[in-house]
Amino acid sequence: MSVSKKVNKPVALVVDSLVYTVTVSNAEGATATLEKAVMKDTLPDDLTLTHGSPQMNGTTTQYSYDAETKVLTVPLGDLEAGKTRTVTFECTIQESAYGKTLKNTAVISADNHETKEATDEGVAVRDGVAEMGVTKKVN
Repeated sequence: MSVSKKVNKPVALVVDSLVYTVTVSNAEGATATLEKAVMKDTLPDDLTLTHGSPQMNGTTTQYSYDAETKVLTVPLGDLEAGKTRTVTFECTIQESAYGKTLKNTAVISADNHETKEATDEGVAVRDGVAEMGVTKKVN
């Protein structure tokens, strides 16, 4: 099993939306199907899940979200050799994230395989205040 996690931008502003992509694959040469694979992602306190946003392979999917623990759970089902599941979900950056670099980790488990993790590259959060620039030209 291989797992990767990406976020759609390296720098964002407070209240921006981020889209996370988690890709889980069972190798082409695997000798077994990954059974009952599940993705769990504990969101940082500075992010809020956009409800209804989780998709698998581009289609709205079954998921659960515990607002208290901030754990998003997406069942991936069985993955045969050579198959891939891609999960995307959207979050909104809260004001408390200003000045931080946000990273989070997806944990993938299957009944017949060891747990694997993937962490995104991180998002630097700025305050969202307008930045004025001036250009002067003389003919």
